[in-house]
Amino acid sequence: MIGLSHTTASSTAIWLNMELVATAILGIVLFKDHIDKYAYIGLIFTFIAGLIVSWSNGFGDVFSIVFIILACFSWGIDN
Repeated sequence: MIGLSHTTASSTAIWLNMELVATAILGIVLFKDHIDKYAYIGLIFTFIAGLIVSWSNGFGDVFSIVFIILACFSWGIDN
């Protein structure tokens, strides 16, 4: 909720798509998942797409982005 209170709803919605990236990182680090080069490329493109789409709306401040990314990692743990 802290991240939501300091940025726009549209920016938050875009940043919440980073849950895919967070879940993959958690899988690699915690469970030693092996992903191929296409999965890495997909993760990179997902991250870049989030940056591009949120660019026009403003990224929000660093404070809100950190909390939104922490929410994404929490959501990844829940998965």
